[in-house]
Amino acid sequence: MRRISLYIFQAGKGVVPENWIQTEAINLDRRMIRLQRLYYIRSGRGEMILPDGERRPFDAGKIYVFPYNLPQRFETDPLDRIDHIYFDFISTPPIIADKPIEYEVNRGTPRAHMVELLDSLLVARRVDGARTDSSPAMGIRSASDAPCGSEDEYRQIIYQLLYSLLLLLSHDRELPFMSDEVIISSLEYMRAHENERISVGELASRAGFELNYFIRRFKRAMGTTPYAYMRACRLIRAEELLSRGGSVTSTAELVGYENASSLSRAMRGIRD
Repeated sequence: MRRISLYIFQAGKGVVPENWIQTEAINLDRRMIRLQRLYYIRSGRGEMILPDGERRPFDAGKIYVFPYNLPQRFETDPLDRIDHIYFDFISTPPIIADKPIEYEVNRGTPRAHMVELLDSLLVARRVDGARTDSSPAMGIRSASDAPCGSEDEYRQIIYQLLYSLLLLLSHDRELPFMSDEVIISSLEYMRAHENERISVGELASRAGFELNYFIRRFKRAMGTTPYAYMRACRLIRAEELLSRGGSVTSTAELVGYENASSLSRAMRGIRD
């Protein structure tokens, strides 16, 4: 598997609600950044509804990876609801495919041991098990040093486990990450400079393309414009920092806004 970076929006386990309706985008700004999902189905009955209308049942004991570009619609039997382990995440580069990627989890295999570890860990912490739109985001973006026993250490473990699971799956069947190196390079640059005011013109110049062509190419690959994607990344980061007790003033500086007022206006705009 190629080297990737991850941002884990939510992770946990539990039984889905009767009216199980998922969207493919982060609720912070649904029009800008889509989510990828990894599900391990423990039990229950449900279906995924593919873009062509095909209804494909979920099978217990399987892992499903839902790519960035694929609209996601799920349903469950209200009398036998899906019970699952889940990760809602963004990867750079994103996973691109025309259908979900499925993996068997056979007893006694490394894949099964990994699922058992996740099951045990997520049960202990009950991370966002309710799966409601109002649930707080975990906001895990890296695996870095953290004090022993701290919340950051726990987040680091979760990050490493998802990364390791994706690596393990890729050994069996390679995950189809985006192959457009121009867009990948731009995404990585945005991520590395998310606290700076980067212009789309700068991104186009770095890529070696005329501005309008670059915007069209980016939108074709990512489903949104470079400016909208950068804005959403900054607001996601701001939400994460604020949820951990950061001040609006310090957060504005860290995510590239001029001041606290401009950040507050931006965040009010996406919540209205």
